[in-house]
Amino acid sequence: MTWEIHTARNEEDVRRCWPVFRELRPHIVSEDEFVGRWKVQQDEAYRIVFGAGR
Repeated sequence: MTWEIHTARNEEDVRRCWPVFRELRPHIVSEDEFVGRWKVQQDEAYRIVFGAGR
């Protein structure tokens, strides 16, 4: 399997990352809160990257 690194560019990408972030950031209590934080932080150059196998 080959892995590619991607930047989450839209809400769908960010929601795909929620299961991992739920483990890493247990203080964020919901997927909607996670997406809301991403929407605010992306204006401050915050990026989420993820690996996807092909």
